[in-house]
Amino acid sequence: IGAVTEVAGDGTGAPFAASVDGDGGTVTFERTDARQIQLTKKFTVPKSTALDQDYIVNLDVTFTNRSSQPVNVPGYFVHTGAAAPVHQRDMPTYTGFKFAGGKFIDVTWFQGGWFSSDHATFTAARENIAWAAVADQYFTTLITPQVTAQDPAGQAKQRGASVWAKPFVIQDDVWKATGRSTEGNTAVRRGIYGALGMPAFALEPGQSLTQSFRIYAGPREYGRLRLFPNEEADVLGFSDVGGLFAFLGPFIGLFSKLLLFSLNSLHAWVGSYAVAIIILTLIIKALLWPMQTKANRSMKRMQLLQPKMTEIREKYKDDPARMNTEVMKLYKDYGVNPLGGCLPALLQMPIFFGFYNMLGKAVELRNSKFLWVHDLSLPDTIFQLPGFGFPVNVLPLCMAATMFWQMSASPKSGDPTQQKMLMFMPLIFVMFCYNYASALALYLTVQNLVSVLQLYATRNQAPPTLQKKLAPGKKK
Repeated sequence: IGAVTEVAGDGTGAPFAASVDGDGGTVTFERTDARQIQLTKKFTVPKSTALDQDYIVNLDVTFTNRSSQPVNVPGYFVHTGAAAPVHQRDMPTYTGFKFAGGKFIDVTWFQGGWFSSDHATFTAARENIAWAAVADQYFTTLITPQVTAQDPAGQAKQRGASVWAKPFVIQDDVWKATGRSTEGNTAVRRGIYGALGMPAFALEPGQSLTQSFRIYAGPREYGRLRLFPNEEADVLGFSDVGGLFAFLGPFIGLFSKLLLFSLNSLHAWVGSYAVAIIILTLIIKALLWPMQTKANRSMKRMQLLQPKMTEIREKYKDDPARMNTEVMKLYKDYGVNPLGGCLPALLQMPIFFGFYNMLGKAVELRNSKFLWVHDLSLPDTIFQLPGFGFPVNVLPLCMAATMFWQMSASPKSGDPTQQKMLMFMPLIFVMFCYNYASALALYLTVQNLVSVLQLYATRNQAPPTLQKKLAPGKKK
């Protein structure tokens, strides 16, 4: 961390002479190369207990021309160090490189895919890059050039001009040394290096140039990082959504931040993240309760239409276009909205993705306990099946059971084939949640239980009537 080279990833060079000032909290390294350019690096640990000063080390990099000729320095790189997985079963997408204004580049990016080739390194060139960082699931090393006026020509005021990142494979002996097994999936055993490139500059004989950097080496804690002035909180990558949902990135990022803020606020009140998740889920369901009740009635009205829809399908089974026309006319005649039961689910999807996106990166949940769950940020594995090594995670199974219960208690509407397809939804959600943070399965389980309660609470209400609407101008 803080290595300075003219070529990214280059670890060669003349040795440094080191000096330590314990009282001042500084360590200074110096060396002079063949061009008579003296490089001085001074690390300083601030003596402050302010929130935005924790995990901070300041770095001053000074270039001095000790020769009698002008020297052009073709830029240099300040390295972020490396990041590697925290847990045995971390998803590879947790470990990656991020810079201001850029997407989170996880270690799987270098492997390519169906629509891209493999990459040995990641590079990008831009003006005024405010910071660069490497990160794992919960921690980051983040380097930010500080805007100073130490150089009369203004060269020290420049920010980064390029970034560089490269993955590496964690060797078996290193992996074992951290107490982790070398068996199972080896895809997670990849880390990443990174560096921030600074612009080129020229030095006259005897002239010096100093650039200051702030190094943050600590948790990816949104409440802490948002206090920094250059949007360093974006290192969490809340908006960096890939795949089919990339266009929803800004919305999912917004929901993630709102949910995390709400979760932390509730935790400050109740002192338990598990209880905070349960309360937050109840608040969300309470806000959606009127809309869900209306959706349930809409599904019941659809259920009443089923005999008439069956007649139409039988009558026009050989003419799909006419069948669709008659079905839509049936909806219009009886004033039934076929999507009326879907609106609450559509509104809950951004919330689900926001939870999914946030919980996997929220360091606040790390080591938070709940009943048999030792860590809400990890799967709640209670044991592994002997001979198979397959983990038994309880909360995702509870989530699937409550989802089946909710579906069986809901009014049946729509095409029978669609109803059969919907029965696979619990399985799909289990695939999403099984090896993910158990906090997500807790949220979904509570949500399903409240939905079942609402279904039973409205079951005894008077059933909706199904009455054909009169054409305009007609009277009863």
